[in-house]
Amino acid sequence: MTASLAPQFVVTDDELHVLAARLGVQALPLVLNLRSRHPTETARAVAIGEATRSLTERGLLSAGEVGADLAATVQSLQRPDRELAMRLVTPDGLARVAVVRRGAQCVSACRVRDEITLDLIDDGASLSSAAGALLQRLPASAPAEFTPVGAPLSETAQALSDSHDATELSDQVRALGADIRTAMTLGAALAARLAFARSSIRRLMTTSTGSPARQARWAFSTPSADG
Repeated sequence: MTASLAPQFVVTDDELHVLAARLGVQALPLVLNLRSRHPTETARAVAIGEATRSLTERGLLSAGEVGADLAATVQSLQRPDRELAMRLVTPDGLARVAVVRRGAQCVSACRVRDEITLDLIDDGASLSSAAGALLQRLPASAPAEFTPVGAPLSETAQALSDSHDATELSDQVRALGADIRTAMTLGAALAARLAFARSSIRRLMTTSTGSPARQARWAFSTPSADG
């Protein structure tokens, strides 16, 4: 199933801080790294003032109130029931992505530099739909044409983990039993990957004392190859 995304809001980190303060949201996904970047309280106050004016001019704040759709989106970011998180190194810089579910509401938040894109996911109730929203953030590439290669997982992992050089990777793939054309294709593709992502999924648990605790379920790193 492909997750559909609507509506979408684009705000700066300062604007998101303003929205969170207006809505009483005190915790936002850690992966977004939303600590204040301003060195002094004076600088922060100036930035918050500018962010407030920008939100008002764009109609996202009206008489100091946050619009209903945007309010629901931002509020979903606080203490979600489930969270998929990813840090993605891309040619445009580091992308920080969180897909969260709180109750029946599912939201995708993606930060690149100081800009954050917020999407309300209509059919994000299932984990597969939420994962689909996360995968949509990965850069698209045409599939490589090569002959499948079979090798033990441990040997494959070792062969592909020690280098980003195309020639060396090709030699290592060849050593796994691949034909020359397949080895060259895979070596070039892995060396020219567009992005590197680290992903995780967390579920909000409750301890025996009734206090909330986050439990990491899995984490992995994966290259996104070009070609």
